[in-house]
Amino acid sequence: MIPVLRYAAIGNGPAPRDRPWTIRSDVFADHLRAIVATGRVPITAARLGDLIRSGTPTPHAVVVTFDGGSGGFREAALRARDSGVVSTVFVATGWLSRPGRLERRELRLLAAAGVEIGAAGHTYRRFDELSPTDQRAEAQRSRDELADILGHEPTAFAYPHGAHDASARAAVRAVGYPCAFATGERSARTDDDVLAIGRLTVRAVTSTRTLGSWLAPDQPAAASLARPQPAREPVLAAAVRLVRRPWTTRNRPGGHGRPPVTAAGARTEARAGRTGRPVPGAGPDERAAPSRVPAQTAGPGNAPGGVADGRPLVTLELPDQVSPPAPATPEVATPADQGGAHRS
Repeated sequence: MIPVLRYAAIGNGPAPRDRPWTIRSDVFADHLRAIVATGRVPITAARLGDLIRSGTPTPHAVVVTFDGGSGGFREAALRARDSGVVSTVFVATGWLSRPGRLERRELRLLAAAGVEIGAAGHTYRRFDELSPTDQRAEAQRSRDELADILGHEPTAFAYPHGAHDASARAAVRAVGYPCAFATGERSARTDDDVLAIGRLTVRAVTSTRTLGSWLAPDQPAAASLARPQPAREPVLAAAVRLVRRPWTTRNRPGGHGRPPVTAAGARTEARAGRTGRPVPGAGPDERAAPSRVPAQTAGPGNAPGGVADGRPLVTLELPDQVSPPAPATPEVATPADQGGAHRS
């Protein structure tokens, strides 16, 4: 897995509409230190495309990319270079020299400093919303204009907003780009389609801890898309309670015998059921029970003591693991730039 980081804007005091995507300059400096601390080898986007196309393993690589051509990318890319991190700036050529955007002379300065310049179309419109003719025109025009500015053709392309489809990939291939980058909110893989390489979007709410998990070696990194996961513990605990401790008179409130099971107790008994061994701290009568146990079928005829009205009992398969719920940390994602959307 190769983390390919995608930055959409870097700077201080962004406009309200850009805040979800803007990384403060001091935070970006922290990100650079985190990248260097991992020991990963920074490479350019085009270099990664070459390695994927040749099937060369790249387990310790990392790629830093900037999308669109924001004016803050000049300082960010030069700071990255000074930290020993090479990077790639993907430029929408129709945005050049606009207020708050990169100038043509700045592109030449960055290229001379060792920063790779790639193309991101001309108008930065989503490719999956364009006709095949417009897709090819966008890819061709950005390639031609960058060749005029830099003196050589760019060899890496990034789909605007990460959005692409089959005809977009065909258009990029026909224009002559050796590799192209999407998002997909995942790390790149050596078996990726070289014209749809995955990336991870860094947002304003992306914590240093999250970034560290993406950069950790041999980890299948994936960005959190603000989809809180349902808490599984209450459901599993209830199932364990049903099959391991059927309701009897000695378990009723105010009765005698063992107290009602807790979530922690359910996890303890589930572990015992998997190992078939006593659990440390358990009483002599709390040894492991088999993981397949009969459970009463529910119905109005079932008495509290466990009478099943002569109906057959069902068998419940206990899960392999009872895990406590993990609190989800939502991240902001706007529909205009979810990234990674593609149609095949």
